[in-house]
Amino acid sequence: MHHQFIVDNETRKPKIILFYETKSGVDALDEKCSLYSTSRRTRRWPMALFHAILNIVGINSRVIYLAANPNEHLSRLDFLKTLGKSLSRPCIERRIGNIKVPRILRMTASQIIGLEMPHAEAASSDVPKSKRKRCSICPASRDRKTSYACTE
Repeated sequence: MHHQFIVDNETRKPKIILFYETKSGVDALDEKCSLYSTSRRTRRWPMALFHAILNIVGINSRVIYLAANPNEHLSRLDFLKTLGKSLSRPCIERRIGNIKVPRILRMTASQIIGLEMPHAEAASSDVPKSKRKRCSICPASRDRKTSYACTE
């Protein structure tokens, strides 16, 4: 489209610069994507494409959210944090309910999403003590023994 070098007399800028001056949407998008990026260093182009799509989806979803809620002023960082937590919450809740996941991980996950972890009832006095075994919480290298066992 621009085969001739023509300079505007008033601004002394080339016509091509003046033509593309209002077309900075891609530059603005790239700048926003680079500020809070999901991209990771990878040699696989499908992953690079996936991360680029995630960046654009994060920006577009905030635009839609602010259009639907004009009275809210939510920063992009806060929006992305809220979005991430709300998308991962069902999976985290499922993991908290799984008794095969280590208790420390379940406790940490419940603190992250602000959910009370269901506490196991304390061992009652009428439960007979079992044979002494290695503690399931402590690392095996410590080789701590206990006679208390989980009632479940």
